[in-house]
Amino acid sequence: MVRTFKKFYNRDLPIYSAQYWYIGEKESLPGYIENSTNLSPLFISVEKQGVGIHYDKNIRKSALDKMFQYFLDDSKRIEKICKLYEDVYVESKDILKNVTHDDIQALFNLNANKILPILTILMQVGKLKGKKWEKIAKHAVKSRTENDKVIYSTGLKIYDLIQQKFPNNDDLANLVTIEEAVSGMLPSEEELNRRRKGWILLDGKLHSGIDSVEDFLKSKDVVIDSDSTKMCLDIRGTVAYKGCVSGIVKTIFTTPDIFKVKEGEIIVSPMTTPDFMIAIRKAAAIVTDEGGITCHAAIVARELKKPCIIGTKISTQILKDGDFIEVDGHHGIVHILKRN
Repeated sequence: MVRTFKKFYNRDLPIYSAQYWYIGEKESLPGYIENSTNLSPLFISVEKQGVGIHYDKNIRKSALDKMFQYFLDDSKRIEKICKLYEDVYVESKDILKNVTHDDIQALFNLNANKILPILTILMQVGKLKGKKWEKIAKHAVKSRTENDKVIYSTGLKIYDLIQQKFPNNDDLANLVTIEEAVSGMLPSEEELNRRRKGWILLDGKLHSGIDSVEDFLKSKDVVIDSDSTKMCLDIRGTVAYKGCVSGIVKTIFTTPDIFKVKEGEIIVSPMTTPDFMIAIRKAAAIVTDEGGITCHAAIVARELKKPCIIGTKISTQILKDGDFIEVDGHHGIVHILKRN
């Protein structure tokens, strides 16, 4: 039976992060909502374009509907999840105080079994709109706002520990599985080169050296549903901070991309993270595919008073480096003035 997946996110993910994301949503999530509902993300890494996170459209909708109803039936359940997130935040800080190479697996397990599934719940519930969802959504947003640094600190610490354990290769931490990182049994340089060009994590299994992603997925009875992104002149999103500026586009998909941003240019990215701050301080404005009013881009835009439009969904698919655009932060529109 053919499965139809759709891309929902784009991240700059090491392989081990994709692994704990998969385990967290496929295996750990059901235990937090007392049913068999799970998500089974598909990860597709493309060289210099980050990692696309895809979900089976039908399964995802059904799973989220069941999750939302679970919390709607009893609002105290979301309070319990928020308390768990607070406890995990404390637990992670305790582990990070005296962390060593031997704690790589422990940090991975913390992400896979606790942080990721809880974060998924809070992210999804926090997006709910309407009066009947107001109470549980408010709890979810508040918890994320207060404790969200946990997902960055533990994931980055795993990266640091892997780099310290294997110091002879600058990008090794992006390319090894958690099993390889813990055991020290690293793949060959040939395999690492294949992974640098791209990899796929499907049903929890890593694949590399793929000449055609489309043909590979077809052989696995998987197809990708691509949104129509015709060459429009206007892109619409949600205003995170008002203002109107024009400038040159610089797209950011991976962490090294932040260093190509020059003073007065406009960042266009799937989303932003704390790593982007060097670039954000130089930028005249920010445009993202994803995000809500409490996302990182929205928060820093308000702090730095930079025009920002979030949740465009398609900005990175349409805008390219060198395009000249106007960010209208009053009406939530990105006008393409000149193509590179």
